[in-house]
Amino acid sequence: MSAIINFKHFIKKESLVESKGEVPKGAEFENIICVAYNMKSLNQDKEKAIKSAETSWKPLYDNWMEVGDKIVKNSFSKTTGTMKHFGSGNATLTSKWDSYFIATTGKPAGGSTKTPKTDMYIGKQNISLKKYGGSQLMSGGKAETLATLAAAYDNLPDSVKNKALDKSWNSITNDIEKEFSSFQLPEGGRINDFKKAIKSGVDDDLTNWVKERLQKQTDMTKALRELLSTKEVNREVVREAMTGNQKFREQLPKATHILKFDQQGKSNLVEIDGKYVDYVASQTKFNISFKTSGTGGNAWTATKGIFKEAFEYAYQQEVLTEGIFSKVASGVRSGAQFLKNILKKMLSYIWNKLKKLVVSSIDKAQEILGIKLDVSNGNPKVKF
Repeated sequence: MSAIINFKHFIKKESLVESKGEVPKGAEFENIICVAYNMKSLNQDKEKAIKSAETSWKPLYDNWMEVGDKIVKNSFSKTTGTMKHFGSGNATLTSKWDSYFIATTGKPAGGSTKTPKTDMYIGKQNISLKKYGGSQLMSGGKAETLATLAAAYDNLPDSVKNKALDKSWNSITNDIEKEFSSFQLPEGGRINDFKKAIKSGVDDDLTNWVKERLQKQTDMTKALRELLSTKEVNREVVREAMTGNQKFREQLPKATHILKFDQQGKSNLVEIDGKYVDYVASQTKFNISFKTSGTGGNAWTATKGIFKEAFEYAYQQEVLTEGIFSKVASGVRSGAQFLKNILKKMLSYIWNKLKKLVVSSIDKAQEILGIKLDVSNGNPKVKF
């Protein structure tokens, strides 16, 4: 996707992001979108829109209202009502979820564990905000991992469960219970320092202990991925990680929709239905590895679920439909050499990534640009 992003950069003298200086953090866009929506939907001025959204405001956000307006236009043109900011407050957990924390930590869950999945809401649309390209579905320690897996497993249909699956499930949860660990990094130290030391043959107690933990994490990752190779199991783990359906007692903290956006104002509101859960599950990889609080800080074992949008999906949905090729067609046809050079690289990248997928998309690109992609010898060549 990077080739396409660079291509867009060349055809714009100045991007929205470049012109606005400091960029709000991902979560700060929640405030901007809520206020932009209420100003448009409720015909309110900014101060009233902030109050309606039950949110806060920083001077930085004023520079990004144009982006907020675009997001609202792209995703909420037919939506009515007041958008409220749910924010990062704590939500009440189900007693079942909390019991896993008590069992593994000796105390009820608190802090970030109780953060809602919902970031903003309109009526019954509980929206989780995510940037385009992918996101971290979960990053949990022992208790969070056990609770997420247990909730997902409990939600599996009985027709899927069998003795072999139960045995596999019990094995990985037992390993998580026993093998998840934490330690204090040396001053100025990082996990990668230990990996380098292990590779170079350093032999001391702490390095050897970390080496054992890293191997255990590799083994657990393999076991978890094997378990998640069962489609129904993978789907339920991903569904729970996205929605919090089994985690939260009340309905409001549970996400029903995902709002994907970028800093240029592109956005898409997606319902978390079965089809979307299956798509995200197919593009999510789980691993068990160390997470740290920073250089010289604490390090602990965590389960991470990383969702990365498929190149094919992004290409078809976000490139051709946006008419990017049309925007530069005149420049290419007029002989602008730098555009031709970029185009060659871009189509070569597409070809290498999408040989099996986008014959129709490649054809569309050629039709718009008036070029021909010759791949008869296995290597793409652009002819004008």
